[in-house]
Amino acid sequence: MDSNKKIHLMVDAIKMGIVILIACGLVSLIVLSVSDDPANAFYSFFIGPFTSLRRIGNIVETASPLMFTALAVIIIFGSGQFSMIAEGSFFIGIAGAW
Repeated sequence: MDSNKKIHLMVDAIKMGIVILIACGLVSLIVLSVSDDPANAFYSFFIGPFTSLRRIGNIVETASPLMFTALAVIIIFGSGQFSMIAEGSFFIGIAGAW
C-alpha cells in the first residue's frame, strides 16, 4: 500500500470521526434542551440497546435490510453499472446473500 493511499484513508477516517462527533454534539444539545431527565435519555440511547440479548437481536433485525441494500448496491457498482433504485437493489442483495 503506497503512502498516498494511506494518507487518503487517514483523511477519510478523520472526516468520518468529525462527522460523528458533530452529530453526537447536535443530538446531545437536542436531548439536553428537550429532556426532563437527560442522564436517563443518554443511558437509554447508548447503553440500553446492549442490555439484553433480545435488544441486540432487534438491532441486527432492523439493520439487516440496510446491510442487504448496501450489498446489492456494491454488487451493482462493482459490475460497472449505475442504479439509483435501492428497492430493486435490496431484492438483488437478498438473492445474492441467499
